Amino acid sequence: MFSKLIKTTTVAALMFLGTTAATQAASITPYTFSDTGPDYVGASYGASELSVSTILNNYGYTLGGSAIDTTADQTQIQAFQVTGGSADFSIELLATYASYNNDVYVFSGNTPSTLSFQKAFTNNVDPIGTSFDFTVAENDYFGFVIHADGNNPPSYSTVNSLSTDGLDHALIFNTDQSAYVVAFEDLAYKSSTNTLGDQDYNDVVFSLTGSAIPEPASAGLLLLGAGMLLGRPKRRTA
Repeated sequence: MFSKLIKTTTVAALMFLGTTAATQAASITPYTFSDTGPDYVGASYGASELSVSTILNNYGYTLGGSAIDTTADQTQIQAFQVTGGSADFSIELLATYASYNNDVYVFSGNTPSTLSFQKAFTNNVDPIGTSFDFTVAENDYFGFVIHADGNNPPSYSTVNSLSTDGLDHALIFNTDQSAYVVAFEDLAYKSSTNTLGDQDYNDVVFSLTGSAIPEPASAGLLLLGAGMLLGRPKRRTA
């Protein structure tokens, strides 16, 4: 009788844990802030540079099972918001074709006046494959900024209004690989061509992953299954 009570209690506890895991799992919501597109993507500057399309293909990123179209598959995402608890993320430097050494920052917060900034890495200084882990608090927004070197350098953000010139210097792509890819253009607007420099968006390219965001339903079912297994009666033997 006591053994049966323990098993019943265990099942109930695991079912509760499964429900809790499902309701407390963090999620991210992308925001475009009414950005429209798509943005023009120019040819890479020089034969030695890889295009954003080639970079995505080389890393095996796809969307809907097909190669990512860097024009048609632009998301116009500018920032993300975390809900349902805090969440852990990682960004990894995938490629860089820039003369500038751009410091890459993660920003997070609720309002422009309360944003905090964390430096992640610097292209041309830190090697390809350098990663940076960060945590975003519940209900906070987050995005990215690059800050070029040189005299009186501009800052360009995934959020257009936070960029020095207010223009769209970043493209964000969704993928089948549970990752976003962020691609920056670090050159200023040229009135003669009506573009952001060469506008090839391959100056700083990095991935964004969020391993702290599980599938809520899967986590709950996994725990429920374990509870049912523990509650299974023993087979009587002769």
